[in-house]
Amino acid sequence: GAGLTVEPGGRYAFLATDNIAAQLQVADLAQFRAGHFAIVTSATTSTGGGRAVAYDALRYRVLLATDRALLLYRPGS
Repeated sequence: GAGLTVEPGGRYAFLATDNIAAQLQVADLAQFRAGHFAIVTSATTSTGGGRAVAYDALRYRVLLATDRALLLYRPGS
Protein backbone atom coordinates (compact mmCIF):
# COMPACT_ATOMS: atom_id res chain seq x y z
CA GLY A 1 0.00 0.00 0.00
CA ALA A 2 1.05 3.57 -0.54
CA GLY A 3 -0.36 7.05 -0.60
CA LEU A 4 0.73 10.61 -1.25
CA THR A 5 -0.64 14.05 -0.44
CA VAL A 6 0.80 17.55 -0.67
CA GLU A 7 0.12 20.39 1.75
CA PRO A 8 -1.60 23.45 0.20
CA GLY A 9 1.59 25.54 0.09
CA GLY A 10 3.20 22.90 -2.12
CA ARG A 11 6.41 22.71 -0.12
CA TYR A 12 5.98 19.33 1.57
CA ALA A 13 4.61 15.97 0.46
CA PHE A 14 3.46 13.31 2.92
CA LEU A 15 3.89 9.69 1.92
CA ALA A 16 2.33 6.53 3.35
CA THR A 17 4.67 3.57 2.78
CA ASP A 18 5.23 -0.09 3.64
CA ASN A 19 8.77 0.77 4.83
CA ILE A 20 9.14 -1.10 8.12
CA ALA A 21 11.06 1.81 9.67
CA ALA A 22 9.15 4.76 8.19
CA GLN A 23 5.46 4.26 7.48
CA LEU A 24 5.01 8.04 7.20
CA GLN A 25 7.64 10.03 5.29
CA VAL A 26 7.82 13.78 4.71
CA ALA A 27 9.51 15.05 1.56
CA ASP A 28 10.70 18.59 0.79
CA LEU A 29 9.55 19.08 -2.78
CA ALA A 30 12.08 21.85 -3.51
CA GLN A 31 14.88 19.42 -2.64
CA PHE A 32 13.26 16.75 -4.79
CA ARG A 33 12.99 19.10 -7.79
CA ALA A 34 16.66 20.04 -7.34
CA GLY A 35 17.63 16.36 -7.51
CA HIS A 36 18.59 16.07 -3.85
CA PHE A 37 17.51 13.57 -1.19
CA ALA A 38 14.08 14.90 -0.25
CA ILE A 39 12.99 12.98 2.87
CA VAL A 40 13.28 15.41 5.80
CA THR A 41 11.63 13.33 8.52
CA SER A 42 9.63 10.15 9.04
CA ALA A 43 7.55 8.32 11.61
CA THR A 44 7.41 4.66 12.54
CA THR A 45 4.22 3.06 13.81
CA SER A 46 3.46 -0.21 15.56
CA THR A 47 0.21 -0.62 13.61
CA GLY A 48 1.47 -1.97 10.29
CA GLY A 49 2.25 -0.52 6.90
CA GLY A 50 1.04 2.84 5.69
CA ARG A 51 -2.00 2.54 3.41
CA ALA A 52 -3.22 6.09 2.83
CA VAL A 53 -2.41 9.63 3.90
CA ALA A 54 -4.37 12.89 3.91
CA TYR A 55 -3.64 16.47 4.91
CA ASP A 56 -6.26 18.54 6.78
CA ALA A 57 -5.36 22.17 6.02
CA LEU A 58 -8.08 23.54 8.31
CA ARG A 59 -6.71 21.74 11.38
CA TYR A 60 -3.05 21.54 10.20
CA ARG A 61 -2.95 17.77 10.66
CA VAL A 62 -1.72 14.73 8.74
CA LEU A 63 -3.86 11.60 8.91
CA LEU A 64 -2.16 8.27 8.27
CA ALA A 65 -4.14 5.07 7.73
CA THR A 66 -2.16 1.91 8.50
CA ASP A 67 -3.09 -1.77 8.48
CA ARG A 68 -4.67 -1.47 11.93
CA ALA A 69 -5.13 2.21 12.84
CA LEU A 70 -5.88 5.76 11.81
CA LEU A 71 -3.16 8.04 13.21
CA LEU A 72 -3.15 11.81 13.52
CA TYR A 73 0.02 13.93 13.39
CA ARG A 74 0.67 17.64 13.79
CA PRO A 75 3.49 18.66 11.41
CA GLY A 76 6.49 20.12 13.17
CA SER A 77 5.81 18.35 16.46
